Amino acid sequence: MTIFLNVLKFNEVSAYDISDAEISFGEPEFVNDNAALLLAINYGDNLYYFEIKFSLKNGKWSIIDFNEKG
Repeated sequence: MTIFLNVLKFNEVSAYDISDAEISFGEPEFVNDNAALLLAINYGDNLYYFEIKFSLKNGKWSIIDFNEKG
């Protein structure tokens, strides 16, 4: 259920036109076959933070968790 809800959040954010936004990524943190990073999107007067978690399976990185912070 958590993965399904995270996909819905990711799809919701993907629907916005952020071509005029400033996007910043933090340094990824790696633990074994997992990684996480912080994404910041500055859009107009709004600043959004997201934590994105990845997993390495069969040589490919996949998003396994996507959460808004703050």
